[in-house]
Amino acid sequence: KLISQILNKAVEWGYLAENPCYKIPKSERPRPEYHHHPIWNEPELKHFLQLVDELKDTPRNIKHQLMFYISLLTGARKGELCALTWDKINFEEKSIYIDKSLQFVKGVNRDFGKPKTRSSVRKLYLDDRIVKLLKKHKYYQDLYLSKRGYDNPQHIVFLATRRIENELKPVSASCFYIWLSKFSRENGFSHITVHSLRHMAATYALMYGAPLTAVQTMLGHTNVRTTSIYLHD
Repeated sequence: KLISQILNKAVEWGYLAENPCYKIPKSERPRPEYHHHPIWNEPELKHFLQLVDELKDTPRNIKHQLMFYISLLTGARKGELCALTWDKINFEEKSIYIDKSLQFVKGVNRDFGKPKTRSSVRKLYLDDRIVKLLKKHKYYQDLYLSKRGYDNPQHIVFLATRRIENELKPVSASCFYIWLSKFSRENGFSHITVHSLRHMAATYALMYGAPLTAVQTMLGHTNVRTTSIYLHD
């Protein structure tokens, strides 16, 4: 893909008449080897959900509960989750609109960019529990901003606990991963990654009868063949 993109740019700039990669038959084009992320079985997941539900009602716990539930229910990518803004949440419709993703500049500064693919721009629906937590999270966040005298001009939902370059920035995916790993380890669960929650969202949706095309739309996959991988998890 990288070589093909480079050659496409060469065609665009007039150095080549055509991209030679397109002469390779589709059946002979190399494909990346799919990496299966670890997921929990149903009893493990139910137990974990129970423990997450029992967390004390604190600003920090509510933030992590929200990130966990949204990831598990919608299958949103970690970059999409970290880039979520309040203006893209419709409380009446119980939905969020994904139109950006968190990008890393020089490995440090976090900023918004476009989602992974054109199909990744999508609307995802929430349940009552997530909507309730979002309202609680908004209340605590407004309280925090008012107390510190900070502004949140980008309407970021999940803010970092410290300012970077005198600006509030969204949390990094590693922040959520650290919490998830620690909480799992402390409660005797096998190790999973943040991306595992996306896999579980797809796997359990298909297991309980959701159409493959519906899961494809939910995950923002361009090709349904990518989504069909989850049929084998």
